[in-house]
Amino acid sequence: MTSEKSDYQEIEVFENDFYGKVLVLDGLIQTTEKDEFFYHEMLVHPALTAHPAPEEVLIIGGGDGGALREVLRHPSGKPGWLKSTPA
Repeated sequence: MTSEKSDYQEIEVFENDFYGKVLVLDGLIQTTEKDEFFYHEMLVHPALTAHPAPEEVLIIGGGDGGALREVLRHPSGKPGWLKSTPA
């Protein structure tokens, strides 16, 4: 689908018959459309359910949007976002 080099990494996105869209950074698979929810659910839900009343959630990086999607499933207030690289 696409292959580019930024100032920070090589980025590749391709389609796989089984996994759907695949994100690869510097030659390493980061996430796939078929199974990304395993990672993001386990990253977000334990913290939000363990806290008695979360009001804000800071997402650092999170470029694929999966953590944000899971945070928005909770009535936890507003998410904040800190990009790990400049625009």
